[in-house]
Amino acid sequence: MFDEMVLILEKHGYKFIKQVGKGCFATCYLVFDTRYKKEFICKVCHSNSNNPESSNKQKFYQNEIDALINITHPNIIKIYNYFEDHNFLYIILEYCNQFSLDKFISMHGNLKRNQLYDFILQFATGLHHCHLYGIAHHDIKPANILLDEYNKIKLADFGFASYQEYDANEVRGSLAYIPPEKINLVKYDPFASDVWSFGVSVYYLAFGSLPFQGETKEELSQNIKKANYKMPDTSYDFVRDIVTHTLVIDPSKRWTMKQIVDYLKDQQIVVKEIIKTKSSYAVRSITQMAYSGFRSIHSLRNIHQPRLVETFAVQV
Repeated sequence: MFDEMVLILEKHGYKFIKQVGKGCFATCYLVFDTRYKKEFICKVCHSNSNNPESSNKQKFYQNEIDALINITHPNIIKIYNYFEDHNFLYIILEYCNQFSLDKFISMHGNLKRNQLYDFILQFATGLHHCHLYGIAHHDIKPANILLDEYNKIKLADFGFASYQEYDANEVRGSLAYIPPEKINLVKYDPFASDVWSFGVSVYYLAFGSLPFQGETKEELSQNIKKANYKMPDTSYDFVRDIVTHTLVIDPSKRWTMKQIVDYLKDQQIVVKEIIKTKSSYAVRSITQMAYSGFRSIHSLRNIHQPRLVETFAVQV
């Protein structure tokens, strides 16, 4: 099988380098495109339609192909090619040579505010783009968010992606990240479900732990259904706002991904210049008072200093 796979890859213009991962449905290899002189990831799964188990695997990856063909965005993993050969499906994907976000957090610990904000904004922008095209991901979690060499976020693993609502029996995703309505086995809005999973992921990125805990699956499920979590006192304002507006039991009351992206962009204060006045002293004084960037802006407005508001140098 392995030697045959290597020959098939070569026939299609790819040179095998090494195995980089193995999942339930497929094995991932690093390959080199001899035409474009570039490295890619190749997912390989069995595609024998006469075998029910193999057929389910093929359906899983056909979902991924269909989703990725229809959406192109800097924060979504890109598909370059796919083909079937000798009852195997080969999917050629963009190669991200850094870690998934869960591994990145476990290695580096809590992120500083600027980097955390940047990652969350990129993450939200990519998922919002999926929703704009009517695609729900269904398995949002840091393990499915990749980083490339430029620290650009790439939303990946679209095997569960769909264009429609699922019935209650089709509960997909990781338990710690799924919303109450999935656990309750009721028909659900897949986009609102993604939003909940996004909120859980943001919590994990900010604090390095999951909001919902439990020694058993039943205990974990009960805590999710009750939205029983604690917000650390050290949380940044934008993290607190996102989490409290996404981890909401009623799906209709959760923010949409558009609202999340708009909110994050509203908090993005860009440094332009410090005007030739004593404003730089005023800015230093305000920041030394331990205000957050957002509160500083409001303070300047309240004391009627429009020139300072316009040029106040803060990065979220």
